[in-house]
Amino acid sequence: MASFYNRVNALVLWTDMVIISICFFITALTFNNNYEFHVLLLNFLLWGFLLTGWYFTARQSNLYDASTVRDLPADILKTGKNILYQALFLAVFLFVAKQSAYSRRFVILYISLLCVLLPLQKLIYKKVLVFFINQGSGLRRVLIVGAGQVGMDFYKIINDNAHLGYEVAGFLDDQPKAFLNGQHLGKIDQITELLQQNTDLDEIVVALPNSATAQIKQVI
Repeated sequence: MASFYNRVNALVLWTDMVIISICFFITALTFNNNYEFHVLLLNFLLWGFLLTGWYFTARQSNLYDASTVRDLPADILKTGKNILYQALFLAVFLFVAKQSAYSRRFVILYISLLCVLLPLQKLIYKKVLVFFINQGSGLRRVLIVGAGQVGMDFYKIINDNAHLGYEVAGFLDDQPKAFLNGQHLGKIDQITELLQQNTDLDEIVVALPNSATAQIKQVI
């Protein structure tokens, strides 16, 4: 299932790059009507500099490392931080290049467009991803070790929040329980055998009480 989210993250990265490019060229065409060769060359150098800067700051802030549907406010906050870096990169480039062709209005318009279009893209991305997850795509299969209160609370959270992108594959517990509705897959000491038989499991959640030290060590 990791490959599904890798493809999604790659798609979001390239979409961001396209949006940044659109914002830059809209701004350049609005405030810079000089089509001399050295001006066009400077525009392309600045464009490449901003794209490269975005790639590295976004990677550093883990903007494209989601393995499930991320919280939208947190995603927009990270996007905002990277937009601030864009403003800094733009200011540094213009200071070093010492070009009067780029005014303060150039910077303001470029950053304003980013502030509108990038968060909007994150919102659309989340809605589309949640739609596909609700259709059964990209679900991460989870094995819950322990069917006590903690395990059942976690199970309820997953069932009540389908947008999180998790699917419970079943439970391991030393005592079979009728309310598991056939999802009891065996005892805890059978975990190694179970993992060998079920290679499609993505995550294991240990939902055992602190007193079950021996069983916790066995799972780990």
